[in-house]
Amino acid sequence: MKKSVFKTEAGRDKVRAYYNRVLDQFPFGRRYVETTFGQTFMLTAGDESNLPIILLHGSCSNSAFWFPEIMALSNNFRVYAVDIVGEAGNSEEYRPDLSSEAFALWMKEVLDFMNLIVENYNPIQELPVFADEQLQRLNMPVLFTDGENDAIIDAEKSAQRLSRLIPSAVIRLLPNCGHVVANSAEYIIPFLMKA
Repeated sequence: MKKSVFKTEAGRDKVRAYYNRVLDQFPFGRRYVETTFGQTFMLTAGDESNLPIILLHGSCSNSAFWFPEIMALSNNFRVYAVDIVGEAGNSEEYRPDLSSEAFALWMKEVLDFMNLIVENYNPIQELPVFADEQLQRLNMPVLFTDGENDAIIDAEKSAQRLSRLIPSAVIRLLPNCGHVVANSAEYIIPFLMKA
């Protein structure tokens, strides 16, 4: 019978609840990968077309400890911060045998899932661009929020064009942020309350 790394189910739930409350404050994506060693949780950040980097935390830890590094690296890389199985994160709570090749096999499976997506999925290559006349017809309040380091669109050029065509538009270019804007409610709610 497998033994959980957590002392009790209540203790596990308490650790994970706190961990997930912390993660709610982070502007990162979340993903689970199925492996023969159980579910593996990871945080994702940065543009998917960038060179990938995988971060593995230490013992008695989880991917939240990588927060500063994820923020710094995600401007130029696609970052995957993986919760190691059998540790204090959201991945499988049963620790593989440390004296076996289990951890190496687990890591290989995690990478084969990630490769499966890259090899078999075509991401959007080009976003539609609205004509000037179409944008000028917008008569409702408009909020444009984007990261200054967006690798998909030119945020600065888009903001300039929008402010020229819709002078009443509210524009927020976020420093140290790429294409994915997390925690956008922070910008949307005040805008909606004012509008």
